[in-house]
Amino acid sequence: AIFGSCSGLIISRIGRKTGLLLAILFILCGWIGIAVLINSGFLAIALCACVYYAGCGMVYSPLASTILSSLPVEESGRGCGMNDLAISVSASVGVVIFDGILDKNMLSGNSITGASGISSGFANISLICAAVALLGIIVFIFRNFITKESNAIEVNEDQE
Repeated sequence: AIFGSCSGLIISRIGRKTGLLLAILFILCGWIGIAVLINSGFLAIALCACVYYAGCGMVYSPLASTILSSLPVEESGRGCGMNDLAISVSASVGVVIFDGILDKNMLSGNSITGASGISSGFANISLICAAVALLGIIVFIFRNFITKESNAIEVNEDQE
């Protein structure tokens, strides 16, 4: 809640791209922490969940401003609505998918984190989520690099 309510202030100080990257890093660290500390008790899991949700709260403001800045003014209402819908639906769908995987013990047994039994299922799902967050970071970084390269090429072509 603190990061969510302060995300606008944080983003205004560090910038939108840095803020998005930092938010995704919080999410990644939260998932990895849960996977590694799954058998360490409630407090450890709760702290990792707080790190994860700090990232979730922090991502909303720069995400909304990125969407709004890329749309014409007359489309801003639809853009905000679609953003909110995507966030709400993805959380609901994610819970259903995770529950199905955990209910069938598809990922239970062993984990590279050392967890076994039912806790290995939670650890493995957390590792999958961490991998998705890491993929998001990689795409974000390379997209920025590729965008800068293509913009530089366009500028050079325009100058010729």
